[in-house]
Amino acid sequence: FEKRDETRLISFVVILDDFLYVLGIHDGLSSKK
Repeated sequence: FEKRDETRLISFVVILDDFLYVLGIHDGLSSKK
């Protein structure tokens, strides 16, 4: 697992999490911010 791919994956998850939160369908899976 390359570092670059890991960073990209984390960034994607964070962006997706914020997107779901904005839509109002956030289920609180990653509400550790």
